Amino acid sequence: MKQTIFCTLEGDTFSPKKLVAQTNLILEDCIELGDILKLGKNRHQAADYGRANLFAPQSMDRHWIDNLADLIATHHQEMLRCGVEEITLWVILDIASMANWEVSAESMAIFGKLNIPLCLTVYAEPDSEE
Repeated sequence: MKQTIFCTLEGDTFSPKKLVAQTNLILEDCIELGDILKLGKNRHQAADYGRANLFAPQSMDRHWIDNLADLIATHHQEMLRCGVEEITLWVILDIASMANWEVSAESMAIFGKLNIPLCLTVYAEPDSEE
């Protein structure tokens, strides 16, 4: 099973550069207010929002989602001050057959307290015997 776990941070005045400068978080796919968009229906237009993806490092003793919950809990106030208005947790699974997936009660409590929705996408790998 392959998994990708990250949070999308978004806001009308959100500045990913400012958040990185204040926290040293590693953000990917950053869009600053006014950047020219490269994809989607508003391609070639200036962004009227800021957005970035926050990935958590995986450690041997903790699940990615637990690390991500800790990062968000630790830096939530800085995120708000930098213009983050919405945080969405994304879990993308690519499975060959049945898979079990678990989130700790502590992480669920953090996401619930901060009203962060969970979006789950599951892809089934095609049969290799075709």
